[in-house]
Amino acid sequence: HVSKELMIREVLFGRPVTQYLILDLETSMSSDTHNQSEPFDPRNEILQVGWSIVNWHGHYDTVSFFSDYKPDMEDINQRLAEITSRGDTAIVGVNIKFDLNYLRVNGFDTRRFAQAIDLQHMYYLETGQKFASMDQMAEEYGYALKDDTIKDLIKSGVPMQDIAPAIIDPY
Repeated sequence: HVSKELMIREVLFGRPVTQYLILDLETSMSSDTHNQSEPFDPRNEILQVGWSIVNWHGHYDTVSFFSDYKPDMEDINQRLAEITSRGDTAIVGVNIKFDLNYLRVNGFDTRRFAQAIDLQHMYYLETGQKFASMDQMAEEYGYALKDDTIKDLIKSGVPMQDIAPAIIDPY
């Protein structure tokens, strides 16, 4: 029997966390909106998945994962189900609702995550700057920036799904 107080605490604060899954998806960009990827547009798909796991002591787990181009989502979902099986895994990312919606559309029950931590939202709470880019946040904290090749291609009108996997891999 679960108390009302415990249910409210879980809704407000999430379940206790002992590991963090830092996740990033690369997706196709078929949309009626210029250069955007809409998770609920059936023309879009996940092109690559990458993650690292950090335990609650702050040590990187020995396993990081980077999928092949256009991964088998049944395999990805099975791997995520194993990672989240204890019920104590938070998902972490930049604009993580985007990734969560893609996972949901592709059959993963995102309620398996104990919490969702959006670094973009946390940056906003810290600085007041809405919709900061990953580059802005990386620069602020002294991290290396991603190569601009893909951004330049997308700005010139090349959709993500038309960029060679060899260029996407290190991105």
